[in-house]
Amino acid sequence: MVLSALSLRRRSWLFLAALSPVIGPPLLANTILPFDFDPAETSENEDIGAYGSNEPGTQNVSVFSSTGLQAYYDWEGRTSCGQIDYNGSGGSPITITFTPDPGYGVLVTSFDIDEWTGGGNSVVDWTLEGGAVNLSGRWDALGDQGSGSTGGLLGLGSVGSTDGGRTTVVTGMTEQMAAASGGQPIVLTLTLVSGLPNYLAIDSLVFDQVVAGDAIFTVTDLEIDGDQVTLTWQSTGASFYSVWVSRDLVFWSENVDSIPAGALETTETITLDAGDVGADTLFFQVRTQ
Repeated sequence: MVLSALSLRRRSWLFLAALSPVIGPPLLANTILPFDFDPAETSENEDIGAYGSNEPGTQNVSVFSSTGLQAYYDWEGRTSCGQIDYNGSGGSPITITFTPDPGYGVLVTSFDIDEWTGGGNSVVDWTLEGGAVNLSGRWDALGDQGSGSTGGLLGLGSVGSTDGGRTTVVTGMTEQMAAASGGQPIVLTLTLVSGLPNYLAIDSLVFDQVVAGDAIFTVTDLEIDGDQVTLTWQSTGASFYSVWVSRDLVFWSENVDSIPAGALETTETITLDAGDVGADTLFFQVRTQ
């Protein structure tokens, strides 16, 4: 796949960017998992597993939770929810894995954490990882303090205490991160730091699916220093890239290959071949491998 062609006019030291056209805006199809369960189908304290898989609106994303995320009815302050039971998980962190189909990425926006009154002011560390995503935060008496931040307590709790409180945690994940992680699982991990192991719940988990790949591709920077050319472009979910050079847009030669993809952006400095250094015009292509 050719991602971009750049034209470098050496006489004036200017460059023209002839970028690949945007295929279309990211496809957002919001899903809010309310963790509403049917008592006829799911028993109290039963592991949820694949609940929420391929929900309407996000048919291209499957959701699976680890042991310890359980159905619970009539939670304090709301109806049913997903109980976070670290007794049920054997003390291990509890995970929710979002797996998009090839060609799609998943955007995890926010989720609520509740603590039942008497839970002991729990502290929970959360991470959201996979592909180009590496976010984290902490739910505690001061609210969420991570890289994705909302802070403050909502619902039954009072400021300065999670006891009986509810917080909406905003992850800080962006559409760019989601599109750059096409086809790759995104894992939300909840780790109990302190507090009682079965006084917590998750609800209103908001996620979307987006079109992956070069729908958001753009070259963000090009710098020239003698025979050195540095290109920066937005990563698209590919693992490796190559840079090709041409004088006429007809014949291309590969300058460098196996460039590892960066998380959100990839930067590579190439050395021009001796025969290209004095050329009036050069074109550059970035290709996925």
